[in-house]
Amino acid sequence: MNQTPHAQIEDWSTFIKADGHILSRAPGLLFQQAANQPTFTAPAAAAAREWQAGRFRRPWIRWVNKPDVRDPVLFTLACTDYWIHECCFTPDGSKILTLGHDLQLWNAETGELIRNPVPSDWANHDVVRVTGTAFALAPDGRTIATDDSTGIGGNTIRVNGAVRVWDIETGDTLGVLEHDDIILTLAISTYGCYLATGTEKMTVRVFDVHTLQEVKRFTHSNRPTALAFSPGRPVLAVCSGDYNSRYEVALWDVEKDAVTGNLVHTKDVYDCAFSPDGNRLVTACTDNSLYIWDVSSQSKLFDLVGHTSWVRHCDWSSDGKLIVSGGADYELRLWNAETGEAAGVASNHTSEVFSCAFSPDGRRIVSGDQDQTAIVWDASAISSSGRVRQRKEMRGGDFSHDAAELAAASSGCVELWSAASGKNTRTLFGEKGDHYDCSYSPDGSRLAAGSDSGLLVWDLKTGDRILTMRVSDGHVDSCLYSPDGRWLAAAATSSLTVLDAKTHRVARVISYDRGIHWCAFSLDSNRVIDSHLQMWDIATGQRISSIGLDKNYAWEYSPDRTRVLITRQDKTLSVADATTCKTLLVIGGGARLYGGTYTPDQHWIAAGLGQDLGVYNADSGKEVARFVAGGPLLCIVTSNTHLACGTRGMTYLLEMHGLGDSPEEPSPPACPATSTSRVSRFLRTFFGL
Repeated sequence: MNQTPHAQIEDWSTFIKADGHILSRAPGLLFQQAANQPTFTAPAAAAAREWQAGRFRRPWIRWVNKPDVRDPVLFTLACTDYWIHECCFTPDGSKILTLGHDLQLWNAETGELIRNPVPSDWANHDVVRVTGTAFALAPDGRTIATDDSTGIGGNTIRVNGAVRVWDIETGDTLGVLEHDDIILTLAISTYGCYLATGTEKMTVRVFDVHTLQEVKRFTHSNRPTALAFSPGRPVLAVCSGDYNSRYEVALWDVEKDAVTGNLVHTKDVYDCAFSPDGNRLVTACTDNSLYIWDVSSQSKLFDLVGHTSWVRHCDWSSDGKLIVSGGADYELRLWNAETGEAAGVASNHTSEVFSCAFSPDGRRIVSGDQDQTAIVWDASAISSSGRVRQRKEMRGGDFSHDAAELAAASSGCVELWSAASGKNTRTLFGEKGDHYDCSYSPDGSRLAAGSDSGLLVWDLKTGDRILTMRVSDGHVDSCLYSPDGRWLAAAATSSLTVLDAKTHRVARVISYDRGIHWCAFSLDSNRVIDSHLQMWDIATGQRISSIGLDKNYAWEYSPDRTRVLITRQDKTLSVADATTCKTLLVIGGGARLYGGTYTPDQHWIAAGLGQDLGVYNADSGKEVARFVAGGPLLCIVTSNTHLACGTRGMTYLLEMHGLGDSPEEPSPPACPATSTSRVSRFLRTFFGL
């Protein structure tokens, strides 16, 4: 890689900003995070040199199928633990405002938190929070209107139907506008004259920003879901939905007190935004689409189709050429406003995107989601890179017996990945609906999958689907071939079916009055075990043994069937004796666990801790490696050398390095919270910077 020093510094700066939220709590992951950057970047090149020279010897996890394109994420904002209802840049572009559990003001260049602005007359309280669901910032960048819900002393107090207008620099309250209803949405005109409020009782009120006197009132035919002023004109767009079948956007001339038009839609309209010149309006709807309208003729210009769920927010770039939208499908999308064509998409969010906005210069975008995360993006990188994340997500999977291939069960198909190259080599299509699990036959000739359609089996040589077996009680959650290849088991909603693996004739059906989530075979393949730890003889159908788990949930047996991983009510993952269910070892705790699984050699346990995939010593329970995914884990699959996990919109194929052939490896040091100086020391230590 031939990069100028300036370009390398830019790469490092981008990397630290984008991954700062991870490195601040786990600085020991610096090498791994650098190595998993796109190959052409300076951090990845530096990590490769360190690894090839043998200077880094600690266990780490390589992201094999990483997207080798520049990530458009500039940095993430460590917001408070609540949904990000609103976010925007200040008019000069130097700061960012987010509204979650608190109103927070951030440095738009560095991502550092400046402060949590609160009105000064709340200063005598120990704990004060602005906790409403809407705000509107005036063009002066100081005057703000907030839905006046406040948290005082740790308790939330909603002042029913009040809007506070105040100065975010001084905290001085300019006035409180009392309403007799719950505030749903706010807007301030771009030329700073009017403040509009929309309430639960279908009323829109307009106030003079300077005098705070009400000047107009408009009763709508439906609940106002969003408001937007036209730039330089006294026209207010009022979006509606929820309460009746009238889905429309009313164009209300405030000064004339007249509705000049209604843009009719077929579903609820969640948001709208005028173009910078005021001639066009974009609307975001619950039919998964956006629409661009000509305001003067009230005609529809373009349908923007691409989201797979409700579109919650939208905004225009300052030059009027691009539109950004965020949806309940976790995606942020860019659109060419002049042609209506898709211009880019990024799927880094791990939950519904509630808000998005361009910076004043159009170069950056900020977006906030339901998972307490706000992301600042390079708009040009989204536009040029197209899809940044793979859309298919692994809900269950299996490695082939030679560990050379991963089968990932996803929506409508099973994707096959090369463990060596990280490339998607083949896709086996099922029927409509999700696929939840899959299993290779011991000889590698067949692949079975559990899905909404039932049990599916493919011949891997021809790629043909040779079985589609419906089950009477719904979808198949889990499937598994027996060790000797004689049987194929399918765990459904309330039954466990065992088939002859060659002829697919049903050999045994075991019925239940509660759900069966997974199944396993004994080592001799003569017995099948369900997720309630009941063992059944396949030949006779008799229950041989049973261990009550109360309300605990068993995730998986160890390969030798002597131990079982159990997630307990206290959210800890335990290793228990498979015969007595006595706890032998406790792993993790504190974070929500998504279960765990042994590697086939039984040396390691891989377990999900929220967004983190941890690898643990199977004998001591100590963590030896960790990978931070882009969202809560849906499933985990292991081989002796590789891992795979699925999150919303993403399948991660990972390779373990530095663990050795036995669990006698030292654990990495703990990863406490750290300062920027600590990260700098790691940079100097690992990469000589």
